[in-house]
Amino acid sequence: SIGGIWENLNPEICSITSNGTVTGIASGIANARFVMPISGCISDILSIEVLPKPLVNIIGNDTICAFSTTQLTPINGGTWQSKNPQIAIISNYGLVTGISEGEVRFAWTDASSGCTSEESEPIKVLPQPIIAASSQNICLGQTLTLSPISGGVWENLNQDIVTISNNIVTAIKSGKAKLKFTENTHNCSNSIE
Repeated sequence: SIGGIWENLNPEICSITSNGTVTGIASGIANARFVMPISGCISDILSIEVLPKPLVNIIGNDTICAFSTTQLTPINGGTWQSKNPQIAIISNYGLVTGISEGEVRFAWTDASSGCTSEESEPIKVLPQPIIAASSQNICLGQTLTLSPISGGVWENLNQDIVTISNNIVTAIKSGKAKLKFTENTHNCSNSIE
């Protein structure tokens, strides 16, 4: 760029600084040439192709629970990046898994062009419900109390080991039982053993 100026013939497609730095504005072919004002010499035309940014879409739910999933596209041909992996992670197939409460966006880089998308619309991750048991171990015939006692439904995943009525658990056989609580508002769940 020393001793001359860049002439941008397609400013609607890209911008060119005095030192020759090109920034894409829209996809297409941009032409430029270098002009030496003192001598009047003009370079051959240089053609620059500006590639479009990839498009990304949420095709699943935009609100999910922690440890549940949703789907973004594209599903192949590039690499996904989570802008906050502490809230949600994403595979290179576009599968998002919620980790903790919050909102997160994602970007995709096309492997063939190297172009990176704009950030996706946000995905909101809801927390798992907070649950607890009055004891972690009980003897046959004994009971324990689960909390919360309202706002959702308790599910007994080992009916041969314990019974559950509302939030009262009774041991009927030795072993480890898993109990799952699903809250009513967003159907987020959490389990206890």
